[in-house]
Amino acid sequence: MDNHKGFGGFDLSPRINWDVNLQRFNLLLSKLADAFLAINGVKLMPNFRTGCLDTFEVLSIYPPNTWYSVGALGWDTVDINDVVSVVAPGAKPVVVGSKIIYYSADGTKAVVADVSGYLRVQDLTKKTRKRQYLDQFGDDAYNVVESNGKKRGRSKSEFQKATHYMIKKRM
Repeated sequence: MDNHKGFGGFDLSPRINWDVNLQRFNLLLSKLADAFLAINGVKLMPNFRTGCLDTFEVLSIYPPNTWYSVGALGWDTVDINDVVSVVAPGAKPVVVGSKIIYYSADGTKAVVADVSGYLRVQDLTKKTRKRQYLDQFGDDAYNVVESNGKKRGRSKSEFQKATHYMIKKRM
């Protein structure tokens, strides 16, 4: 490793159709391999790719202020400039911890980008943490209209997919 600046970390990516516990195990095993390298002095940038949306909490194993590469299966990729121009046109970034926030002029919505590479649009009029997120256009994401024209509520994983976006371009 003397000729290199570091190592990209292990990527034992789970498959989205696997059992959720198997996906979590696979992710944690990959992070254990990263930890082994790190305690033996190898510099690395962990590569973290989640499986289904229910595995994203495995990110919490990283200590605060740790840099890592992240991706999620099933999330749409968006240009953050486009999302900000629709939801909070003209907004200036506000840095809060590991988040970069763009507030709408009327203060009702915010584009919340995480330095790990994903963003969400938040409805600031909601006072609870439950389902306060919107789609990339700042619209309600709680329901979906089926092909037969009927409206139904989204499942938790459908809601997460409709409100989480990977950032393809940073400002």
